[in-house]
Amino acid sequence: MIGNIHKHLVEAGAYLQYKILAGLVAVVFSDDFFRLITVFFFLELLDIFTRWIALSKRCYKDIYPQSPCGIRKAICFLYQAHRWRYIKSAYLRDGFVDKMLLYLFLLLTGALVDAALQIGHTPRVVTTIIVVVLGSTEALSILENLSECDIGVVSKIRDKVKAKFDEQK
Repeated sequence: MIGNIHKHLVEAGAYLQYKILAGLVAVVFSDDFFRLITVFFFLELLDIFTRWIALSKRCYKDIYPQSPCGIRKAICFLYQAHRWRYIKSAYLRDGFVDKMLLYLFLLLTGALVDAALQIGHTPRVVTTIIVVVLGSTEALSILENLSECDIGVVSKIRDKVKAKFDEQK
């Protein structure tokens, strides 16, 4: 009897790594999870682009200190800023991959915990908390990047958002 149970446990554990990988792929490609990853992918791209604009404006101001530089000029100056090494694509590319892997890991963890909670008929809260924290962090980063471009309205919004965060601490 015990030998029979042991045999079934060993058979169930065979190729366990492939079974786990297949389960993770199923979770990743579920409709909601895929949409979340896609949203964070584009948020991160927007964050990087706004960072490039801020760096491009800094480059423009260093080269032409007397000339005004709006956001349109900063966007048009992106190539020069990259050429003069203000924008280092390898650094940003590596940071992008690291952030996306971190987001994937955090969202996957939240989805798995929520799946376990749903067994006990508990609402999905972990993924929601992770999405709110990561989303607000990205939004704040985008606001900070745009405020470096001296856009008055964005700076005011950033200050109000930071004040709210500081109140909550």
